[in-house]
Amino acid sequence: MIPFFRKIRNQPAGEAGKMADDNRPLKYMRYAVGEIVLVVIGILIALQINNWNEDRKDNVKKMVLKKSLIEDLKKDTTQLWNEIRYTTKAIQFHQKFINMMEKNDATLDTILGLFTFHDHGRMGLKEPNKTTYESLLSTGDIKIFSDQEIEAIMLFYDKIEVDYYVILDRYHYTYEKLFELAEKYGFLTKENKDNLIYETLRENMDKREFIRLFDVAEYSFLGTLSLSKNRSERLLKDTNNLLKVLSDEIN
Repeated sequence: MIPFFRKIRNQPAGEAGKMADDNRPLKYMRYAVGEIVLVVIGILIALQINNWNEDRKDNVKKMVLKKSLIEDLKKDTTQLWNEIRYTTKAIQFHQKFINMMEKNDATLDTILGLFTFHDHGRMGLKEPNKTTYESLLSTGDIKIFSDQEIEAIMLFYDKIEVDYYVILDRYHYTYEKLFELAEKYGFLTKENKDNLIYETLRENMDKREFIRLFDVAEYSFLGTLSLSKNRSERLLKDTNNLLKVLSDEIN
């Protein structure tokens, strides 16, 4: 019985049977493994090419976004330079104005004269250009920047959020004081100084209250201008530092 089964096992069965008869299973396995290795290598190469293409697309997109962010920051530097120039001149003017007002021989007429011809000018720092930054956050595109760039960008915009709004809040406070003065003594303007009723109003007004309100308003202006100048100079420095970080890779 045993010799019979041995005979059946050794019967050839097509090509596979021939390979078995020729004792070639090891060669077949090597061939199969080789085919599998080639397929795996092909897949890996395809994945690598796909990753390379994705990285290339991200780099192109990153350059576009980075240039847009740089343009926003350059606009901010222009705004900050304008604010610094304005506040520098305004501080000098207000300080001179206060010095004249505080002279020992200054009279109410002196103060009224200064107030009448005094032009406070415009006040108020424009908000930063954050269009690109807000888009980076909302779309999640900020992730394509390097860790160093992300840290620098996030830190910068968190910081300017505080500085800008401290300045704006101080401006609002100052204007409230000015409006309080103008609401009560609004006739003391260049346009009304030659009006016939001007002298009557000036004579009947509460001189002590006027001086108190005027003093508070004027010093508020000077303090606000000084704060804005200092904060604007710091913001300009921080803005230029971030511009350098973002421009290094482009250049």
